[in-house]
Amino acid sequence: MIERVQVESVSVPVSDQDQAKEFYVDTLGFELLVDNTWREGMRWSEVAPQNSATSLMLVTWSACMLPSMYRVIVLAADDIQAIHEELVAKDIYFELPSTETPRGTQAMFRDPDGNPLLLWEHQSCTSRMRHLRNQPLGTRPWVSGRERRV
Repeated sequence: MIERVQVESVSVPVSDQDQAKEFYVDTLGFELLVDNTWREGMRWSEVAPQNSATSLMLVTWSACMLPSMYRVIVLAADDIQAIHEELVAKDIYFELPSTETPRGTQAMFRDPDGNPLLLWEHQSCTSRMRHLRNQPLGTRPWVSGRERRV
């Protein structure tokens, strides 16, 4: 088991770094941490939400890393409804509108390259248990249908 590590950054393949930078910085309000060329044809663009421990590296230099393939960027949020309204006002289309789940509220949209971004407003353990208690007995994950109904 690997201990004492944390995710520092995630490479996000994009087709156009300027367009991606504009989307993440101007549309989503992320901070631009790095944007320079470090070798011929190798531009380093890195963005992150304010005060985030993890950043996104907007990369174009690897042919095997195609935009929008096999990844979902999960962004923890405190108020999905407010974020949803703000982004819709900026003409961002949500393919998954704000949706309640047993583990919190989620909403999903995509960046200009099709990379999915999932907003996730986690539900506290207490409110999750309250939600599950209100479900029919047979659908509760910790209660089998054979147990006595009260």
